[in-house]
Amino acid sequence: MTFRRQTLPRLALILAILFPPAAGPAQAETTCKDVPGIKPEIARFLGEVSAAQAAGQGTLPLNHVFFGFTYATPDDLKALEQRVTVELKKQDAAGGDYLNKGAEITVEGEFAADPTWVRMPLEVRGRYAFDADGGLTLTYNPAHTVELGERHLGMFFFKTIRQSIVKPDYVAFYLDDNAGPDPDRCYNAVN
Repeated sequence: MTFRRQTLPRLALILAILFPPAAGPAQAETTCKDVPGIKPEIARFLGEVSAAQAAGQGTLPLNHVFFGFTYATPDDLKALEQRVTVELKKQDAAGGDYLNKGAEITVEGEFAADPTWVRMPLEVRGRYAFDADGGLTLTYNPAHTVELGERHLGMFFFKTIRQSIVKPDYVAFYLDDNAGPDPDRCYNAVN
């Protein structure tokens, strides 16, 4: 394959803009996207985690964590369903630990009308904590985190999820090393 001299520098510039080097700060999202119809799924998820917390432990189906996600094929949903349920264990009054195990998978689908890929390792681990507004913060263990993927110029790029915030009408994702106040992706649940 022959490239014109200008092609490689342009490609490098596009990739640098879309995916800044890991050493730099993550790009924060300034405008949240509206997603209709996911409030009931969010309410179910928050209710299941609250019930497990009240009981001291519990489980929930993994696909209940994927609220608002439409699967590209039945095989994508099947791959997700073949992983065990998410285990929740209370650690203190504010929250606890979560764990999900299974085969390494990449699931293709759509969220908020955007093509999305989710890559899951053998184990997904982290902590959950409730806030005063009835929301939940999920902080992933860096060695056992989920990755979100996008396709750009025919190539796949994945970024790790550091933290997710789920409120009755809002979902936010903080990717890679973003420890700032603004999420990389955020969504408003609207009806």
